[in-house]
Amino acid sequence: MTSHDAGEEIAGSCGLMRRIGPNGLEIGYWVHVAHTRRGLATAAGAALTWAGLHLRDVTHLEIHIDASNVPSRAVVARLGYQHVDTRPNKQSSPGECGQDEIWQLTSEQWPASNAAGMWREQGVLARALFP
Repeated sequence: MTSHDAGEEIAGSCGLMRRIGPNGLEIGYWVHVAHTRRGLATAAGAALTWAGLHLRDVTHLEIHIDASNVPSRAVVARLGYQHVDTRPNKQSSPGECGQDEIWQLTSEQWPASNAAGMWREQGVLARALFP
């Protein structure tokens, strides 16, 4: 993703990954510190939730976050994902606590989720990317 007000500067990245087993995808996102608190991760999460759950073989999505990552916890809560597990994980950076929270949203939960509501709002991505 790029930020309109910063020209073509990279504001962050996001994607869907097939690494959680059959019928599931993991959502990953990262936002550069200069572009946080603008709704980019939430908008990307809503778009990826829509895209992932509209694939024929996908029944659920997960977002894995370090338990100490308060901003990411807020993103998954805003999207309507449910906390389903906490697992130990190797720290990959000094700010991490070594505990991953697993947040999940199923295709059955999608229609009533906050993510679906955000996706239905006209221009959700445009407003986040081009404030």
